[in-house]
Amino acid sequence: MKIYISGVISQGGTLREAQQLENAKRFRVTAQYILRLGHEPVNPIERHGLGAVLAWSDYMKRNLADLISSDAIYLLYDWHLSRGARLEFTLANELGMHIFFESEGIT
Repeated sequence: MKIYISGVISQGGTLREAQQLENAKRFRVTAQYILRLGHEPVNPIERHGLGAVLAWSDYMKRNLADLISSDAIYLLYDWHLSRGARLEFTLANELGMHIFFESEGIT
């Protein structure tokens, strides 16, 4: 199963670089977890980079395309603090995708 990872990355560029790097590490660890379970992780940070190089809307266009081509979404514990992750959750829910929460793991 192809699983898209969603959560806080930069909060619209408001987080300091150190926090963004910590968030990127969480995405990498989660991708490794998904891979160990035999699934294909989709890490938007690895695919599209980190930092305010592009406008938020440009990142989201790329991320939503990746989400749509996935089978499921995996929401990190603080996903609700991210405008982008809330949008990704809504789209995944409307499309009837599998939705996994970090607090529950992948079942």
